[in-house]
Amino acid sequence: KKLLGWRVTLSHFLSMTDSPESQAKLTLITWNVNLWKHSHPSSGSDGSSSQEINQLLTELEPDVVGLQEVFGEKWNHNLEHLITELNTKEDDKNNSQNETNNPPAGTYTSHFGEAENENYGNACITKLPVLLTQNLVISIGKIEKRACLRVSVPHPQEKEKSLSIYVLHLHHLDEGTRLPQLRQILDTFVDKEEDHVIMGDFNSVRQGDYTDTYLMKLRESLRKAEGRDISFLVTETMEEAGYKDLWRDLDNNNNKKDEQTSTCKWNCRVDYIWVSSSLWAKVKREESFCVMLSDKKISDHNPVCAGLTF
Repeated sequence: KKLLGWRVTLSHFLSMTDSPESQAKLTLITWNVNLWKHSHPSSGSDGSSSQEINQLLTELEPDVVGLQEVFGEKWNHNLEHLITELNTKEDDKNNSQNETNNPPAGTYTSHFGEAENENYGNACITKLPVLLTQNLVISIGKIEKRACLRVSVPHPQEKEKSLSIYVLHLHHLDEGTRLPQLRQILDTFVDKEEDHVIMGDFNSVRQGDYTDTYLMKLRESLRKAEGRDISFLVTETMEEAGYKDLWRDLDNNNNKKDEQTSTCKWNCRVDYIWVSSSLWAKVKREESFCVMLSDKKISDHNPVCAGLTF
């Protein structure tokens, strides 16, 4: 029942990615999984959301998944279990494909990037061949450390080139801390000569997502709950650097505002998939999409899902 609303969205998602006219394709998901905990655990449960997370991701079969608020493999076996379930489904598909002489699908692998310590950080899961992995730990003053994980895979369109996926999680309270964290990532870590994607929990909002009235209410609720204010410096920096926000810049979401833009428990959008201007120029926008999959009981964030056709 919890996944019923998702399956309605998934039927649309999968029908688009299965289009016979499509050439090179790439499917992406970013999701803050809240340490594998339900945001509203039911009475008597252990509070774990791993079963629902595994179920959703095995249904979607994405090429690349970026996860935030993940326990490392030494601390917790959720990543290991997720990879096992994803590859079990891939094995079943491969057995079926082998009967028709189709090439087997890829095997999922997981890659962990620590933030504060080896037990906590970001993860990237992909069924594409991995060419390179790097992790940047960001330390600014005495603020809790954050990180950005880079995983490079073969370019979906230009086979002789690579595509890098950067998975990040910026500070949750202060835009004055988030902005230097982002600047460090953009200025010292991102390879701007390469097509790339930057996705994750930016903990920052875009002004154009909200009406003035809604923004006023949102600002007041965040001040009361967490003592934090709203600023647009992080998302404005991404725009000024030429990045495209897939959820907003693809046509299917242009007119959505206020509650329609929510990806977290505060009813605002803080989770994004941004693509470099060079990658955006190659995207067939009429055959691509980006959606939010909505059920906040699994995590305190919604997953954001994109399918790109080139």
